[in-house]
Amino acid sequence: GHKWGFISYAGKFVVKARYDEAGTFSEGKAGINLDGKWGYINRYGRIVVKNVYEKAYGFSNGLAGVRFSQKWGFINHCGKLVVPFLYDFVRPFSEGVAIVTKGDENIIIDQSGRVVDTLKFSDHSNMNNGFICVGKRFKVPGRLAKERRFGLYSRDGRIVDNRWYDWVGDFSEGLAYVRIMANRSYQDCCWGFIDDSGRMVIRKSGKLTWLLQRNSESELKFREGLAPICVNRSWGYINRAGKLVIKPQFSIAKPFNEGVALVAKSDTILYGFIDCSGNYVIEPIYGAAQSFSEGLAVVLCE
Repeated sequence: GHKWGFISYAGKFVVKARYDEAGTFSEGKAGINLDGKWGYINRYGRIVVKNVYEKAYGFSNGLAGVRFSQKWGFINHCGKLVVPFLYDFVRPFSEGVAIVTKGDENIIIDQSGRVVDTLKFSDHSNMNNGFICVGKRFKVPGRLAKERRFGLYSRDGRIVDNRWYDWVGDFSEGLAYVRIMANRSYQDCCWGFIDDSGRMVIRKSGKLTWLLQRNSESELKFREGLAPICVNRSWGYINRAGKLVIKPQFSIAKPFNEGVALVAKSDTILYGFIDCSGNYVIEPIYGAAQSFSEGLAVVLCE
């Protein structure tokens, strides 16, 4: 069957493809699934936290979210439970806090598990650049159903510029992707990137039929000065001035990380990696893959 393993920048396997599922490396460990249970390995492939969990997230801020008996908690690098299995859903720690869900409540906790705030929003992202992307449903004149909008919730409990968007992504390198649709139509949109004051510093407009393509809007973020962008249903990259620097030629394009970006060719769905000039450094031969992290990338071998 298909198995996941880890390759280096040279495209050579460092950890053999033996796992049913695997996550990227973070803080020296990667989550792996063996025989239906998740644990963690080090970069040599040795299991350092036993695979006993139903699901496991990557480490961040020294802790990792794990699920056991249908409830989520957080463990440290030694595998010791630090935040008890109390939650129905958790997001990874970021900037010293994590957002967790218990019943109908969305709660912000610190690394000891202490509650520091309660979110009165149904949708939310991680804390990023001091902000959380949150969602709220609004009543729209002439429509029976409420429609969802997204805003940026700051640490001091306010929505930035009191502005709501049709979509807003996480901040990365000081900018966040946003979308505004006129008349609720993908045919007439304004989209681009805002700074932390809410000012749109890169502005585009026109049809957004590319939203139906394989890239998620959550992937539209700047990393290492470049961000994925779609033109005529193919993906390329722009710089912080909004200028196209890698021509659209891919069916899938992920943000850069550690000098390379994960892409798929337009005529196939095989993944490889390019450098910031758009040249392949690892040819597209993998059926699935994730971005490089800590010098290794997890890939699927068929």
